[in-house]
Amino acid sequence: MKDFLSECHYQETHFSEIDPNMPFLQVDNADEIIHKICHLQIESLKDTAELMESATVEEAGHMLLSSRHIVVFGISPNNILGELFKRKMESIGHLVYIANMGESGMIANSLTEKDCAVLISYSGNNENREPMRYIKALKENNVKLVGITSGGNNYIRENIRCVLTISTHERLFTKISGFATEESINFILNILFAYCFSQNYMQNYNHKINNSIALEKNRRASINEMKEEIQYYDEQENK
Repeated sequence: MKDFLSECHYQETHFSEIDPNMPFLQVDNADEIIHKICHLQIESLKDTAELMESATVEEAGHMLLSSRHIVVFGISPNNILGELFKRKMESIGHLVYIANMGESGMIANSLTEKDCAVLISYSGNNENREPMRYIKALKENNVKLVGITSGGNNYIRENIRCVLTISTHERLFTKISGFATEESINFILNILFAYCFSQNYMQNYNHKINNSIALEKNRRASINEMKEEIQYYDEQENK
């Protein structure tokens, strides 16, 4: 009864104005759609932030930083969001791999206690479905595990100690799109990257800037606020 009342309170105090499953209607014009999707995604971010516990973020961050390999397991679109996380982590020298369909089982069985697996699933329930089906093998190999899933009890929560919670308001099937869920997952991955960055702040900052200058020196911007000093000096030399 306590769990039921808690869930009722959670549902009543979040997303009160916008239905996350049907955030806009057929009669809505472009301005209304812009406002509603914006409001929905802002609410998803706020909800996810409230569900986060700093101790869990710290534990997950330390596992990532202490690992030889970091592998993200999840089906589309979660693995696509993982690609953004992969790029950010690689910008500070930490290699991340995305376990693609057809190769996930082989990758799961090749990881060891020196590695970390990040498993992303909104429902997190079907132990025979990806990525849950690999949890047993990962645990047998003593791989460090980070779960990202919905609230409430599910297979991921039963088998992984370190779990971050996705904003949980969308139905599994009868919805227009996963606007809120995707925003929530991307936010969680951004928080993990930011925490990892913060643990060696100046070294990571210098590493990223030096790589950006070396690899992207030819990038140009016409808006002053976007221009970098290196571009300004190049423009002066060319005058």
